[in-house]
Formats: sequence, C-alpha cells, structure tokens
Amino acid sequence: MKGRGKRFIRTRRAVGHILRDRMVGMSANEIAEALNNRERRTVQANPIKVAQLMRGAKGIESEIEARECETTKQEVKIYKMNSFTDYSNWIEGKENE
Repeated sequence: MKGRGKRFIRTRRAVGHILRDRMVGMSANEIAEALNNRERRTVQANPIKVAQLMRGAKGIESEIEARECETTKQEVKIYKMNSFTDYSNWIEGKENE
C-alpha cells in the first residue's frame, strides 16, 4: 500500500478477515459492529471509516441493497469478499501476478 494507505493496513486486514469468515454480504455498519465486538479490540472503526477504507478494494464486491429498518426502507451498500488473495495483494501493494 502506497502513501496514505499505510496507516490503515491493520484496519483493512481486520475488515478482510471479518468478510472472509462470513460468506454473506455485510454493510459498513455491520462490519464496524463486528470490529468493535471482537475479543481483541486493537482496531476501532465507525461505519464511515469502514466505507472509506473499502473504496477501490480489489477482491471485494459491493452492491446496493434495500433493507427494512424500523419504520422505513433504506438503501445500503453491501460488501462481500470474492477473493481474499486479491484483497491481501491489494493491501500489500503487490501487482497481480
């Protein structure tokens, strides 16, 4: 990872492990909750930070899904892991081989 992104490698790795362990798509809010509910909380993140860190990530598919909230229907961006190797190569700044 070049430049600014080096600072958030630990957070991106933690997000990748959460998405890899769960085969269903997750929203940024659900990912942030999973990060905060982990036994070892070295990474603190809120939904906005998670969404910003996922921009341009290789190996992760995102789509917009309509979800029911308490009183309304809301469109939410859902992230799903396609390839963990592509994602880890993207984090480490390696070119696709």
